[in-house]
Amino acid sequence: MTSVGDRAVGALLGVHVGDALGATVEFSPAEEIARRFPDGHRDIIGGGPFEWRAGAPTDDTDLTVALCRAYLEADSSDDVVAAAGEHMLRWLRSGPVDIGGTTRAALEAFARHRDPRRSGGTGDGSQANGSLMRTMPVAVARHDDPERRRAEADRLSAITHAHPVCRSACVVYCDIAAELLAGASPGAAVAGGLEAPLQAAVAQAIEDASTAESLAALAGPRGGYVLWSLRIAIQSLMHASEFEEALVEVVATGGDTDTNGAIAGGLLGAHFGVDAIPERWLATLELRDELTAAARQLVDLRRRVQ
Repeated sequence: MTSVGDRAVGALLGVHVGDALGATVEFSPAEEIARRFPDGHRDIIGGGPFEWRAGAPTDDTDLTVALCRAYLEADSSDDVVAAAGEHMLRWLRSGPVDIGGTTRAALEAFARHRDPRRSGGTGDGSQANGSLMRTMPVAVARHDDPERRRAEADRLSAITHAHPVCRSACVVYCDIAAELLAGASPGAAVAGGLEAPLQAAVAQAIEDASTAESLAALAGPRGGYVLWSLRIAIQSLMHASEFEEALVEVVATGGDTDTNGAIAGGLLGAHFGVDAIPERWLATLELRDELTAAARQLVDLRRRVQ
């Protein structure tokens, strides 16, 4: 039987794997990916528009690591949010080659006033997937504390993505992931996620994804839109029979493939566990050791509530 710890490792490494697999074909349309990889894009080979090394972290994984580090060094919810902001700012100042516009603007604002409550964008044009892609550490660290999990998912999203839809998407994603970590079936996990108060658009996106027979049947704005990425992840989770095939199908949809892969890969890893992820993928990951150690530490994390 797969343990919570193994599922947690699978969740964090699932983010890294999905990110690294999708980076090769980022921004490519589905038709081009099908032409290049007629049997599916199945190997982590790097390249892509930013010429990544095979297994290198893009912003999706780097910012997931930033949240892991914040949790491991902080005592209270306030400390976690402040530490996450500082780790993300440190990453920005390292000169990443790929960073979303919403994230950059928010972190530049945070650098000026150091207030995570007023750094994130709230306009309709800020409903991007940049906070959803990094939120899995919240689910792992607070898998057994729903109230605190939801509050921290909301606040950590708002550092960069403060639109209510983005914050709500992070909350429900973490709720679903926590159910999966506890061993719930995908259907039960998604149903559990819908029990919390959600933005209407988020609840509708999950309902639509849950009933779609295929990824191709999904409708709605695409690109880096947060609800598009959430729909892909939920539909993939609900219909997956194994980790590899499900993630290959996600990446085959094209577009923002690294982020869609990271978001879906996290849920798939939480469901199937680390042993279901192909070793040939895991062997390439540059941050495999750090995320493996972080997952096991976060599962056992106990901090006082303030």
